[in-house]
Amino acid sequence: MSYKKKESSKKTTRILANRYEIVKKLGKGNFGTAYLCKDLRSKIADTDSEYELKVLKEISVGDLQPDETVDAVREARVLSKLDHPSIVKFHDSFIDGESFCIVTEYCEGGDLDCKINECVKNKQEIDPKLIMDWFVQLLLAVHYMHQRRVLHRDLKTRNIFLRQNMIKIGDFGISRILMGTTDLASTFTGTPYYMSPEVLKHEGYNSKSDIWSIGCILYEMCTLNHAFDGKSLMAVMYKIVEGEVPKLPEKFSAELNNVLKLMLSKDPEKRPCATDLLKIPLIKNHIAKLSKEFHAKSLENSSRDTEDIARLLKEKSYLSDLKSTEEAVKWKNLPPRERMRLRKLQQADMEAKRLREVAKVQLKENQERHSRIQSTLHKSSVPAWAGGSGEGERFKAALTVKGSPTIAAEGIPENPALADTYYSQFENDFSSDESNSDEAEETVIERTVKANKSPQKSVSTKASSNLGTLVDDEDQLYNIMQDVLAKGDDAESTMSLADDKEAGAFGPAVREQKIKNLTKECKRILGEEAFKKAYDYLKQARYLKTSSVDSEETILQGLREFVKNPSDCFLVDQLLFLEEQAKIPF
Repeated sequence: MSYKKKESSKKTTRILANRYEIVKKLGKGNFGTAYLCKDLRSKIADTDSEYELKVLKEISVGDLQPDETVDAVREARVLSKLDHPSIVKFHDSFIDGESFCIVTEYCEGGDLDCKINECVKNKQEIDPKLIMDWFVQLLLAVHYMHQRRVLHRDLKTRNIFLRQNMIKIGDFGISRILMGTTDLASTFTGTPYYMSPEVLKHEGYNSKSDIWSIGCILYEMCTLNHAFDGKSLMAVMYKIVEGEVPKLPEKFSAELNNVLKLMLSKDPEKRPCATDLLKIPLIKNHIAKLSKEFHAKSLENSSRDTEDIARLLKEKSYLSDLKSTEEAVKWKNLPPRERMRLRKLQQADMEAKRLREVAKVQLKENQERHSRIQSTLHKSSVPAWAGGSGEGERFKAALTVKGSPTIAAEGIPENPALADTYYSQFENDFSSDESNSDEAEETVIERTVKANKSPQKSVSTKASSNLGTLVDDEDQLYNIMQDVLAKGDDAESTMSLADDKEAGAFGPAVREQKIKNLTKECKRILGEEAFKKAYDYLKQARYLKTSSVDSEETILQGLREFVKNPSDCFLVDQLLFLEEQAKIPF
């Protein structure tokens, strides 16, 4: 009984692509599930057991056609070429069964949405300087993307991550690569809070739509509220398309408020591109300040490195220490049985060496004794009757061994070569005995390795690894800011794509097809009868103005008479919205 319970409670480790071990689930979104994982092929520097943490996003592609799946892989490969300190680093992508997996950098600070919610909960505000730091980093990242003809299409606080107080744009799973001015992404995706008016009106998505999203994020960082909010998704959509541009609180400068107003222009043609925003004095001056801060940090790190190098140069390295460390590392990598065998052979070698030294000492003593005897033979002795000691005493003194006692009684030959032969008969005794001293031996080896390491290595290797990455990001961002400042007003404008209406990309025929598709989808979800009632009710409430319905709460309450869940009527609202937009002539 207890055995089965133990089996059922045992967790199965999940490893994808024979490389990524799932640690835990981070969250689930509209386009996939994100997991924290260990990269089993990437160990953290200076460690033997710590693996680098990454994020694996699993996207279901079971319902897609084979050619669509290949396009997704190609898109991921292109995105892997994006190298910017304010963009989450792309590591890998692969197909696993019916899932398309994207592996990216792990940001331990969570996302900006969590940061804002935390501030609201604790009744705190984000420091204005930090807001400007993040805002500048966002603009630099989007400027970099747009220069390479890449649109994000879903910029929002949940897709902006924090690492050591630096922001990183992530979640490129639904981004689009623009290969020409007519290849505009027009799929209706993402969160309405950050959608631009042109996207909500199904007029297509371009680089200016990303700028609108950043404007909404800027407002949210400053106020901890959405720029366009409402009690329903449709109410949010109407405010975005027809509502007034919100203003920042008075504590923020008029210059920043003007920047926000430009970014939230309803007309995308009047909205500045990323390059134009970087030329605005307020933003340009903050880039210069932030650049100086990073430069000062770089000098401080450089000074610290110089001191460490000077200290290391003063330290004395002894050959015996180096050899012992090398030997210890070599032993630690051997299997336990092999270590035991080598340890016993070493003991035998040490014992043989000791016996050779003893034999040498005895040989020297024998030679000295022999010379004394020879010298005695050449001297005349004085008989005892004549008052002398006679030959007996003299020979006795000559034969006396001086120094250490002999070990002849042990049966060890005096000759060193013979002593080796004598000891070799005991070698088998050291190979057959398997003791439990491996653990003690390994402990001694580990202590030897640790003892020969520099004291500075006691700092957490994870922390040092993260610090190294942070320094690299700051250095790279510093170079980018310097490049922006150097170009100044001469910087080439980033791509600003306009909808190609003459080519019919978003003309009447396309809109008509979208209306048909939405109608079909609404009928599938709600059913024919419920769809008809909800459609007529919402049309009267929002456009015909023939009813007294004037609030979202009243509209939702009225919808409950036709459908169980009023939120299912969001597509009907979109359908009506698109039909009204179709009435507007080109």
